[in-house]
Amino acid sequence: MLDAWFTDENKKNNFKIIYTTKNVRIPKFLDLEWFSQQGFNFPNLLEAQGLPKLVQMKGTFYPELVKIFYTCARADMEGNLFSTINGLEMVIDDTVWKVVAGLDMGGVCKFEESVDGYNKMQTYRAMLLDPARNLRNHLSVGGLTARDRMLVYLITDILTPRSNNHAQVTNNDLQIVYGLKSGIQMNWVLLIEDIMLKSCRLVDYKFLYAVLASRFIHYFNVDVSNEIVDFTKASNEITKRHIKNLGMRFVEYKWIMAGESPTTTNMDQMEEEAEDEAQQELMHQWSPLESLMIQKMDAMLHLHQEHSVDVHNTLENITTRLENIETRLTLSNLNWMRMKRSYVLVLGFAVC
Repeated sequence: MLDAWFTDENKKNNFKIIYTTKNVRIPKFLDLEWFSQQGFNFPNLLEAQGLPKLVQMKGTFYPELVKIFYTCARADMEGNLFSTINGLEMVIDDTVWKVVAGLDMGGVCKFEESVDGYNKMQTYRAMLLDPARNLRNHLSVGGLTARDRMLVYLITDILTPRSNNHAQVTNNDLQIVYGLKSGIQMNWVLLIEDIMLKSCRLVDYKFLYAVLASRFIHYFNVDVSNEIVDFTKASNEITKRHIKNLGMRFVEYKWIMAGESPTTTNMDQMEEEAEDEAQQELMHQWSPLESLMIQKMDAMLHLHQEHSVDVHNTLENITTRLENIETRLTLSNLNWMRMKRSYVLVLGFAVC
């Protein structure tokens, strides 16, 4: 089977030694219309960037062919992506990206600090529930507004996924956030290609964009009749369960983080709520002790929420590290078996 897949002997050996041990990550996806109904504004930002087809991509993929696709993947200076399967060279240019993923070649890949209007710390502070708070050495996802927490989650899990460190907001994440919010067209083709090539080079990266890679394989009419088939599942769709795991709760027709005040644009509703609050205050005036207790309970709730998010992200990182250790152990075992086999061959020749 390998001889049918590969025409390059070096690529075939690389596949045997390295790529067979790496896992294909089943991609996540979402329903943009549902998120709009839930009060999130990021669907409009993604729509403006031409991303709906990519983030909602689901369905069939071919795990073994995806591995072969990545084994042979390379790119040129113009941003074209290449791969070879069964002797068929696939040239994934701007036309293919447009048809398969709905993406255009062109746009910004990176912003220069203080040159293109981008400022890392200003962008991050604008995402916080409390922009004036003291920051630690690293920029954490804890303390973000619900909209920005969800946006970072989509960046790190669908748009430009990475293998670990989901508890922190990186400079690359912030640049994408800045581009989305500023309405600056990002070059998603080059951004995604960069992640694809990273998953080829780096041991701790799984093979990503499995459905997208399989769509490329379909586009070039590669024979898949005898291949192993897998599918995205309902558990891979980002839904209410994932939102709750990020530490959000649904209040007054929208999702908010602990410590985030719900707001509404309905003036009649706001006036009714204000009248209700005034009547409640007349019925019961809080004593100083009660007010102090309420403030302490709110503070404890906020700390608990941040702790829950940190625990969730820590568990994700531990799982990823264990998977990386397993991959490295498998690679070491393969290399040892290879050395042992070579030693036996050399010893056999010596005896002869």
